[in-house]
Amino acid sequence: MYRYIALIVIIGLSYFLYTKFKQKGILWNEVYSRFMDGVKISIGNIKSRNKSDFLYKLRLGFYWFTIILVFLLIVTSFIPVVILGIHISGLFLLIHVIAALFFCFSFTGLVLLTAHSNKLLDSDLINQENKNKLYEKLSYWCIILFSIPAIVSIILMLYPIFGSEGIEFLNDTHRYSVLLLIVAATINTYYMIINNKKIN
Repeated sequence: MYRYIALIVIIGLSYFLYTKFKQKGILWNEVYSRFMDGVKISIGNIKSRNKSDFLYKLRLGFYWFTIILVFLLIVTSFIPVVILGIHISGLFLLIHVIAALFFCFSFTGLVLLTAHSNKLLDSDLINQENKNKLYEKLSYWCIILFSIPAIVSIILMLYPIFGSEGIEFLNDTHRYSVLLLIVAATINTYYMIINNKKIN
């Protein structure tokens, strides 16, 4: 069941990005450069900080390290489970577990370094002309919200206090939380791309 839901979500997200970028007149060869500019603005807050600022470099380092880990986690879980329809095992499981461990630390550090710049302000709620920035911030907090059950469920599975039904429930909680996390991350990335202004 999860396999088909995940496939539907992936196809739906791909269609969402395709139609939205087409409506905005954003060509696919522009997406990468706009994304990079969006990251620099969102992570570094360049308007008020210098690029050489230590916190900017630290945020950027945490961001890209987390992105790499997320990529490894998605590849090692989606290929066997969603595409092949089998359980994670062998090398995929080893890479997934190691990447997950580092992800917990890097994601926590990233949140601590970027939460302040994504806090919800009264101006975000009042300004009806720039709702895209509000949606970007809301999706950021949704990422954090969905990451909590995704991480906690796996940690609880390590302890021998649940029966087979409990383990199955925790496993499903992890799977669907990750799926919601991917949806929130995709939406956040989309708004990061369309909200950015070209950096000289």
